[in-house]
Amino acid sequence: MKSTSQYEFSLPLCNEEQQFQVQKALMFPGAITTATVDRTFGAAGVIVQASFTPAQSLGLMHAEIISRIAPLGLVPMRVPSVAA
Repeated sequence: MKSTSQYEFSLPLCNEEQQFQVQKALMFPGAITTATVDRTFGAAGVIVQASFTPAQSLGLMHAEIISRIAPLGLVPMRVPSVAA
């Protein structure tokens, strides 16, 4: 069993302020060990890759992400290239 799992999602139509809020929310200590926010798409949104240690199920990873960004009024959209 892998010791780390990854979860990738997008947040479409995110303005710059929301992008910074997402980045900040994902940096809090917890199950997420690293989070990369790709902001190259500008106002079109962001792609986020989060690593979890120890490895977690897809459901637990999704729940962790939602618990962090839902208070910002955002909901993640899964992207096809998720690495489990």
